[in-house]
Amino acid sequence: MTHAVKRYSDSIKENSILLNKVVGACRSLLYNHPIASSTLNYLNNRVSKTNQEKFQFGYFPTDEYIDALTEQISKDKLIDINLLYKWFVPDGIYTTSFDRGALSGHNLIMPYKDAYGNTVALVGRSLLSEKEREEIGIPKYKTTVFTKSIQLFGLNLAKRSIIKNNSVIIVEGQIDCITAHEYGLHNVVALGGVAFTAYQFYLLRRYTKNIYLALDSDEEGQNSAKKIINRYGQLANFKNVVIPTIYKDLDEALRKSQSINSILKQLT
Repeated sequence: MTHAVKRYSDSIKENSILLNKVVGACRSLLYNHPIASSTLNYLNNRVSKTNQEKFQFGYFPTDEYIDALTEQISKDKLIDINLLYKWFVPDGIYTTSFDRGALSGHNLIMPYKDAYGNTVALVGRSLLSEKEREEIGIPKYKTTVFTKSIQLFGLNLAKRSIIKNNSVIIVEGQIDCITAHEYGLHNVVALGGVAFTAYQFYLLRRYTKNIYLALDSDEEGQNSAKKIINRYGQLANFKNVVIPTIYKDLDEALRKSQSINSILKQLT
């Protein structure tokens, strides 16, 4: 058992080292390559330089410019961690292959780290509008393969603040978590959806029993909040944060609300 645990730990660290190299290359592209200019402009308008550094944002190129990444990280290594794959297209009696990036449609990327700071995946965010995403059938966020049910985005950065404040704020999206940091809320973690597993609950219970649910204001988010409280309400102190329905999520509410103090008051 001890050897198995060590092998598992070593594999996480090895994978983290390689993913961190990719993050470094993508960060270089974000700040130095003209293909990333619109993505950088978007980021600069929403996230401070301090939090850009803290969350290690980068730019993952579209397929057309994937060579900008493969010039820094070999294709074989990118294939090994499922960030690059071959796309085969029949062309008469021949078949043509193209290199395609797993996150090429989700150019704004950031590392997804476990509670100990190991990078276990990459998260990509599409900058297309909701209508544009629906037309081509892609989600707002996309992550590389990992066991999502045992992780919480931002926990590695939030642990100290959770302990200090004796409370944690749970949001859905990674950008919600980052925007919360912009407003001085550092005890925040993101689910990357609405599902909240028992493992995630007990992971947070290591640090606090006071849990604020700031899920999206839509029906799915609020139904999930009710289910979470019904399931774990006897084991911790839950409070469902009311986000006005004119705002989709905490990110939008904090950035656009004319009564930010009323929202912040619920979270402190």
